[in-house]
Amino acid sequence: MKRNIKLYNMVFPMYFLLHLEPLYWVCIVAANFLIDSAVLLLGTRLLYKRFRLDIWKTSVIPVVAVGFLADFLGFIYLVTTSMAVNPTYQQAGDSLIKQIENGIYFAVNHSYTDSVFGVLFMLSGIFVSALFIFSFNYVIVLRMSVAEKKNRLILSLFLAVLTAPYTFLIP
Repeated sequence: MKRNIKLYNMVFPMYFLLHLEPLYWVCIVAANFLIDSAVLLLGTRLLYKRFRLDIWKTSVIPVVAVGFLADFLGFIYLVTTSMAVNPTYQQAGDSLIKQIENGIYFAVNHSYTDSVFGVLFMLSGIFVSALFIFSFNYVIVLRMSVAEKKNRLILSLFLAVLTAPYTFLIP
């Protein structure tokens, strides 16, 4: 009786140790703070024809916090979806479903540039994060500091588009 057992090798990536370095996180938080501040100030400048420091003061820290949360949720979406598919190495004549599954798996675990489906999957992760950024900013963060719904909608959309995690596209 032949058993069909597959053993997969799990290797702890050594570059993961880089993410445990506190100085690394200080630099990332500072860069996100600067980018979110610039986008928030630019958005208020476009909406109100002047910089609104009162809006910036009350909302920049929560904007940075929900930005990190949204990026993390987008990352979780990418990883869990990638883990849910059953990858096989592509062969000539594979079905479209197999090609999509391979694109999803290899996009996160190897290189997303190997297939069109991998690129589309990574773009969907950026879209999910941007959707969370928009939702959190519109519903939670900017509710107190921007009273007008139209301006809050525009500023939230502005933040979502300009601060989406495009770094997901770095191979």
